Amino acid sequence: MKFLGITLIVHSDGEDAVERGSILVGSPQQIIDKVLRYHKRFGHEVMHLPADADGLTPGQHRETLELFQAEIAPALRAEIPSRPFPGSAS
Repeated sequence: MKFLGITLIVHSDGEDAVERGSILVGSPQQIIDKVLRYHKRFGHEVMHLPADADGLTPGQHRETLELFQAEIAPALRAEIPSRPFPGSAS
């Protein structure tokens, strides 16, 4: 589907949106795999990941953030090392 010259991706259902879209939902390994696919395609080193708590209790939100910190972030750091900013001290 095109809108103002931009191709819009329309997903058939929630599962399709998770699989083919930018939504980061799933097991830690599923999220790691998806981010690594993005990196392979786009070469990014930095991602902005909003940590919305919509629909979660405060406890669920905290658990989600802790799981990301414990399992997902270290795996991504190991696979996608960051280069120092130009002019920064090494």
